[in-house]
Amino acid sequence: MTDELAALVPATESAAVQLAASRWVVSRQDGEHWTADDQAEFDTWLNASVANRISFLRAEQAWARTSRAAALKRPMREPAPQPHSNQLPGAKFVAAIAAALLLGAGAFSYFSQPNYTPYETPVGGRQILTLSDGSQIELNTNSKVRIASAQNARRVIVDKGDVYFDVRHDARRPFVVVAHGRTLVDLGTKFLVRERPDALEVSLLEGKLKLEAPKGGNTPATIMAPGEVALATERTTSVTRTEHAAITTELSWRQGILIFHHTPLSEAVAEFNRYTTRKIAIANPLVARLEINGKFRTNDVAMFADVTADVLGLKADKRDDRIVIGR
Repeated sequence: MTDELAALVPATESAAVQLAASRWVVSRQDGEHWTADDQAEFDTWLNASVANRISFLRAEQAWARTSRAAALKRPMREPAPQPHSNQLPGAKFVAAIAAALLLGAGAFSYFSQPNYTPYETPVGGRQILTLSDGSQIELNTNSKVRIASAQNARRVIVDKGDVYFDVRHDARRPFVVVAHGRTLVDLGTKFLVRERPDALEVSLLEGKLKLEAPKGGNTPATIMAPGEVALATERTTSVTRTEHAAITTELSWRQGILIFHHTPLSEAVAEFNRYTTRKIAIANPLVARLEINGKFRTNDVAMFADVTADVLGLKADKRDDRIVIGR
């Protein structure tokens, strides 16, 4: 099993969780006796852990495969189900057990060979992906994701780069994102994921986002609120609050623009170099510490160099493969 899937599916999932998921799937088929209280109880159980959500998705798939067989086994006359009962009707209980058995026997085979479709942008490229549920995934320059291909699956693995998510929330089908060894679960969300070499940066614009706790730790999951930025490694999580305008500025790449406010030239150049194969170099450390302000097109590196040189009293030495900014 891959590391990414291990983050989604616990190595040992108890039979009790599998059976509970199967019971919920079967109970929800009986719309006549499904109440608002039942829905509230189900939502609480579903959101209690990633294991519950993954088990429920598995059980739904197992139900689809076994429902016909269960129907053939149903007696001619079956006692009417009692609402709020802890016991499922006979035939439905058989179907639930069949689902749980299928999960126990086949889950490893099914999930150890997932079918993901990769999407990747080149340096300077951007791409917007619209999923069947209406959710959108937007890839920045030199970014890569893998999206689960199964019709009812809502799982994305971020391999590199900046990825913006606009998720259509569905409590029955959680939207799960795995990045940098960490798992995020949407709670009705617009958020940005940025893969750094040493950490994962998550910025939340709207809604709520659940950042699962680090593996092997005792800390609880982090529920992020709008305006919060989380910096997560495989072992630690730190959350800071920032202005909404700061996150909007960070997302200016979605319009093909980079915005700098009193930004050291070294940082501005490093950001710009992510969007071009013709790299910018800075001649010396003193120049690197100068600050730059402005709004620039990501696809016009020459203009950025010219404006920077003019404003800061520098020179831009343009060569075929690079541009050197110095005095």
